[in-house]
Amino acid sequence: MKLTVWICQLSLLALIGCGGGGGGGGEGVEAGIPSQSGTIQISEDDQFVFAVNKIDSAEAGTRFDRLSDLNGSLTIIDVANDANIKDNEVTVGKDPRSVSVNVDRTTAFVSNGQDGTVSVIDLTVDPPAVVVDIAVGSEPRGTALTPNGRKLYVANYGDGSVSVINTANNAVIRTIELEFFGNAEDPFILANPNAISITNDGDGDDDDETVLVADFFARGRQDLAVDAREGFDDGKEGLVAVIESGTDIITTVVQLSPVDNTGFTADRTAFNGTVFAGNNNANQGAFFNQLNQIIFRTGTTRVYIPTIAASPEPPTQFDVNTQALVAVMELGSNTEVAAEHFNVNDKVQNEAAPVPPFDEGNVFRLDRAFSGDTAAMAINAEKVLFVSRSGAFVTRGFFIGDEVNFENPAIRIPVGNMPNGIVMNSDGTRAYVNSEVAATTTVINLDDDSVLDTVENADLPLANTTEHQILIGKLAFHTGMGLAANDLLDDNVRDIDTHRFRNIASNSNWSSCATCHPDGLSDGVTWIFGTGPRQSIPLDGSFSFVDPDNDRRSLNWNAIRGSVTDFNNNARNVQGGFGFTPDALRAVDENNEPGQVIDFIEVFNHGPDEDTFINNLQRQGASDALDTMTLYVKKGIRTFKRSTDVDLAAAARGRTAFETFCVDCHGGDKWTSSQILWDRPLFDDGGNQLDDRVIVVGDDRSTLVFNDGVGGGDIFIIQQNFDTFKADNPIEVTSNAEASLGSDVSFNPPSLLGVRHTAPYGHHGRADTLAEVFLTVAEDGLEHPDFGANAAQLQDIIEFLKTIDEDEEPFVIIRNK
Repeated sequence: MKLTVWICQLSLLALIGCGGGGGGGGEGVEAGIPSQSGTIQISEDDQFVFAVNKIDSAEAGTRFDRLSDLNGSLTIIDVANDANIKDNEVTVGKDPRSVSVNVDRTTAFVSNGQDGTVSVIDLTVDPPAVVVDIAVGSEPRGTALTPNGRKLYVANYGDGSVSVINTANNAVIRTIELEFFGNAEDPFILANPNAISITNDGDGDDDDETVLVADFFARGRQDLAVDAREGFDDGKEGLVAVIESGTDIITTVVQLSPVDNTGFTADRTAFNGTVFAGNNNANQGAFFNQLNQIIFRTGTTRVYIPTIAASPEPPTQFDVNTQALVAVMELGSNTEVAAEHFNVNDKVQNEAAPVPPFDEGNVFRLDRAFSGDTAAMAINAEKVLFVSRSGAFVTRGFFIGDEVNFENPAIRIPVGNMPNGIVMNSDGTRAYVNSEVAATTTVINLDDDSVLDTVENADLPLANTTEHQILIGKLAFHTGMGLAANDLLDDNVRDIDTHRFRNIASNSNWSSCATCHPDGLSDGVTWIFGTGPRQSIPLDGSFSFVDPDNDRRSLNWNAIRGSVTDFNNNARNVQGGFGFTPDALRAVDENNEPGQVIDFIEVFNHGPDEDTFINNLQRQGASDALDTMTLYVKKGIRTFKRSTDVDLAAAARGRTAFETFCVDCHGGDKWTSSQILWDRPLFDDGGNQLDDRVIVVGDDRSTLVFNDGVGGGDIFIIQQNFDTFKADNPIEVTSNAEASLGSDVSFNPPSLLGVRHTAPYGHHGRADTLAEVFLTVAEDGLEHPDFGANAAQLQDIIEFLKTIDEDEEPFVIIRNK
């Protein structure tokens, strides 16, 4: 049934006095449905589902160079009486993130991250249409409406603010800066607000509700010394701002304390004598990071926040580095309920592991699959559903009192690839899951935990086109299960069964590349790797946008990786997987160990170049899966837009000063001097991979020479000596002695693309802000040299740094080869 027909019926009910619109008013009124941000929503009458898509069907058949070139869309699905039919699709802006629909289902609002707008969609016309795009802050994310729909709140990830929109005239009436000075000495600043939710007390008054806004990243605990924050399991905390809807004033900020014991242990004996000393059965802690959503539990004061929590202390081992932690807080008192925080992974770790091969005949292949990258939840009084983005499944739990429990083994329901949102209907009999890469909505029958229907939200690029291969690479980047190594390019990304290839990407769906690189960027965490503390590096500066085939950055702070392909070893050595090589599936099916995969040594440091031709034949890399992952990093990751609160005059002066003092290290199309220079083709006439020399020379550079160990000779990489390495810092702990840095060597220059959004800074994350980069260590800074710039010039440079996105014109630098 068309949406407009339902609108007419609702209007008739309102005319004859049968209700409609708000919460009803009056004493004793039951609480209504709260508004919670997400990529999928269901109307209050359970008749329609609204799902956000990254690619609009109208553009799916067009040729595009990068995913960021395309508009997204909103799909409207008729779910009344289990019709589950696509009703309409409306084109919105680029990179849509969240949808909100008012209670009388006349208007929908979609935030467009790349455009910095909110699309207002009139649902009363046929077909529904965008009537206006409202300019808000930089990189809008979560959206939520007050109960009667009078105000829309929008979390501006790129500005650290919330826009408040009057929906009567679609105008921004207020911008709430997320800075709380309740404690004057240690003010709370939410720099990257993401999820947002609003209560509904059922009284018809929009001015007495509570607005909750979650900062996406954890922030360093201000009660700890600077050098006790980054790299430690208890060094950071999650933050949730509490705002009064009547005044739009922040009343408090809830601190989500780190968890002392995640339920997993590790052998710490190798780190005795360091700040990370321990025994062979040491408990691992974690702090709440990547706060994805804010969910209210019906009929209670409890609030649940799914996160991808971080445990950065050593050892670098998959089951003690990230966790599916869920934070719990209480409305009214607006405090965390620390005793009820829980780890979904811990709840299911005692399940029996399934037996390979993991084909469709193996009905147990989703047993003991961990909830890697928990992206969303749905809760009612009895049921709780967890979406594993990396696993492409929903885990079903249930409440006993306030405690979440699971069957043994837990009930897991397969959904579309890369799910990112879920909603339940009002009686808890149906769930609807939006999947980003597949562009589908999976309809789940919660009476028997079966998949009832799969609705195609939008068209996808045709299989075996470059555009579709970018999507396959996006799936490879986000899966914690795995993909076939080869014969992928003709597959529709919807039809790829990642469960068939479980344990390829990680052990039992523990994590994915995206776990530490959300949106392909950074999780803001300093990890204690074998080479020492290493802040996660955003990958948007890995390839030049101007000449990506020939201008690429050497990877890692030490420049020890020459390619995205080389991160196959990360899947093996950190995530506990078998890797994406042809022999990996054989090893999985025979239930061997990852170390027994024979062909992993064929993944060389340089990786594939899909544009290399020898004798008119295109040469491929180690596998289709790794090639498409490289393609995604090259063409699928975008830099977030600049802040809207930049002092443009100061930034213009800063650009001039930057050219004088900074361009030698941070110039060029990638905003870094780091570059791999190809001396010869990647493949010889026989199709064998060659090892290329990486040579960059210039002023103030030292050169490190090492042999790659596969017969290709020496590789030369750049390492710069700017004194930011301090051997006496207590977290400078290395377990790979041969890879540790000497006192006269520093780091491969990072790209400054989107640097405003990638705090903290430095290889060890010691600088919380851009200003602290230039402070001395004694002043809690990074001690990055200023190269002679005075205080005023440095301040202008900092303002300029906030503007560096893909629209900012890069500086040309000359390299000698």
